[in-house]
Amino acid sequence: MKEINEEKKALSLLLDSDFDGLKNNKIIDYSLELLLLSYRLSKISSMDTSNINQLRETLINKILDITAKLSICKEYDEKEIIKFKYCLCVFIDESLMKNELFINFWAHNTLTVRLFDETLGGNNFYDIASSWINNPFKFKDFLEFIYACLILGYKGKYNETKDRDEKIIHFCNNIATSLKPVYKIEEELAFNKAYKIGLEENIWQKFIRLYFKKLII
Repeated sequence: MKEINEEKKALSLLLDSDFDGLKNNKIIDYSLELLLLSYRLSKISSMDTSNINQLRETLINKILDITAKLSICKEYDEKEIIKFKYCLCVFIDESLMKNELFINFWAHNTLTVRLFDETLGGNNFYDIASSWINNPFKFKDFLEFIYACLILGYKGKYNETKDRDEKIIHFCNNIATSLKPVYKIEEELAFNKAYKIGLEENIWQKFIRLYFKKLII
């Protein structure tokens, strides 16, 4: 019972908190709350399943709100915002379907199907990311978002492959390499290198320490 109460308390903190990044990347700043919430929901062990449909609608509304704010700020091309929205939906869908509490409902009610009417997110996520890698100066913010999704556990089309970890690390390395000339300061940033599995401080912990302003999970 104590563990269940702690899970509910942690989820409540995520829902109520204002997680808004470091104010240097609107893509991350606006989506950070949903990235963290999705990560947390993939781990919880108890939830009233009658609320899952409402959760889905809440997530959809938040995604639409995020993309509307990005459109208003006029910093990004509309077609890239749509690609970002797609990748965010794919990340949330995969995160929730890792948890048995959600899989039965979510498998037939994904955000990707609802907002894009398609089911090939695992492949398209990497295709979109690869297109951004080709122009890191223009798409830095989007690449940092993709990197965040990967180190928060997104697998996509590599999920069932034998060497999935190596493939994802390689993709992270490609992002890090492409972004290297974009950064003009020497201090350590969250995305200035790809991290290797097995370090004393793991990928998730390092991402939190370097990039998140505050985190309660």
